Amino acid sequence: MIKKLGFYPLLFILCLPAFSAGSKNCREIRGVFDIGSGSTKMKVFEWDECRDKLIDELKKCSDHKKVAYKEDLKNSNEIKASTIEYGIKKLKELKLKAISCGATEFSGAATSAFRQAKNGESAANYIAKKTGVRIQVVSQQDEAKLGVIGAKLKANIENKDVCIWDIGGSSMQITCESGDKTKRYLGHLASVPFKNEVLKLKASKKISPNPIGKETLSLINPLIKSESEDIFDSIGKLLSKNIVIGIGGVHYYAVSKSVKKNRYNPSDLKAWITKSINFNDKELGGGDFVDTLVTNVILVQGLMRELKIKNVTAYKVNLADGVLASKSFW
Repeated sequence: MIKKLGFYPLLFILCLPAFSAGSKNCREIRGVFDIGSGSTKMKVFEWDECRDKLIDELKKCSDHKKVAYKEDLKNSNEIKASTIEYGIKKLKELKLKAISCGATEFSGAATSAFRQAKNGESAANYIAKKTGVRIQVVSQQDEAKLGVIGAKLKANIENKDVCIWDIGGSSMQITCESGDKTKRYLGHLASVPFKNEVLKLKASKKISPNPIGKETLSLINPLIKSESEDIFDSIGKLLSKNIVIGIGGVHYYAVSKSVKKNRYNPSDLKAWITKSINFNDKELGGGDFVDTLVTNVILVQGLMRELKIKNVTAYKVNLADGVLASKSFW
């Protein structure tokens, strides 16, 4: 009888459903979206919701689509209805891909263009309704925080003096941590605005400034110098002292892929710029983002030079990584 009494409770325990952390019931597949000013990015993750921990990133499911929300704001204060409908179409395409990878939960952050547009909040709500994706329009401060969360999730940068440098389609965020102190820069000279400034210097009404040419390149320096002074006022010398992590599409795709290095210095970028400023879109390889390719590298190289940043290490991190690990989105 004693053996039986000892056995049945054990059998009962063994037969209980597996609700422990890390069990099958704790896992969900999340499709996560960074709805930026120039493109919509998607990542798909396996997430342990019991422990709030990343299990795996399904990298084969990652994708992005160009949706030029910011371009609408060049001559208007609203995102066009046609652009919103195009954004819905592309978001639905990305969501279908996430579903094919097993995703059952969907959430995303909308950024600068939606903050700036008069109809930004209503546009985001409409896109959410039509796609079934939860969408929050985030402040630039929160965008910076999400970038840091994502970087820490992906890069082993705990307990280090580090700066997270995020350049997006329409805004720039830099967060520097040293010990228990945090300094932050929130700016707007990002991929699309910088390209548009270069178009003004060329007196061009085209979408692409390529080829940029040596003469235009010399006119760009005052723009970069002015921005670097604003950054220095906010952050001081931390960018020249700390480890600098580059996140977002500008660093990972435009810069690191161009120079074929994940860790690059100003000289690496200068050599690439010197030859590339003479190329047109076709000679640069074409593609959805060719119009900002060279100006992106010029912007990063110029700021690195002016702020005495020795090296930047680029990680494939965007706001989707931060959204994944932020409970308020789920």
